Amino acid sequence: MKSRRILIITTIIIIISVINSQSKPTAFTNNWQKLSDQGSTYLTLVKDLMEMARAHRGNDTDFQVTYELVTAASEANDYLEAASDLLFIYDQISNPADRTSVRLYVNKRLNEYASRFDRLIKHVNTSLSFSISSGIAATGIRLRDELRSGQYLLKSVVIK
Repeated sequence: MKSRRILIITTIIIIISVINSQSKPTAFTNNWQKLSDQGSTYLTLVKDLMEMARAHRGNDTDFQVTYELVTAASEANDYLEAASDLLFIYDQISNPADRTSVRLYVNKRLNEYASRFDRLIKHVNTSLSFSISSGIAATGIRLRDELRSGQYLLKSVVIK
């Protein structure tokens, strides 16, 4: 009778543990979702800027500025996708020794990607100084702010 109670209690604890582990998102899922959402923001800005570029075909300066802004947003999205890929690969590693060595590499790469945003932000600021269109300038300022958010996001993702 006592062993049956222990078996029932153990089974209940296991079921509760499985349910809780399935309902709680992992650190990978949380970080991946944040990176994905930020990347979607960059892609939306790329679409907006491409429409503006089409409208300013006759104005070489504004067309060039929008091209530069599109390039910066696309590059930022590439960094976030690369970071997301690294997190996915890390999450698939089950060997503790391998996870330790890969964790160091992933954290190093995430920091490198974050530092590359400084160049993108500077590039956007320089491009904005040439813009004549207030719409392009406003979208460029939003892009610059989103680049800063992306940089902060990459700096905040640290695998422990």
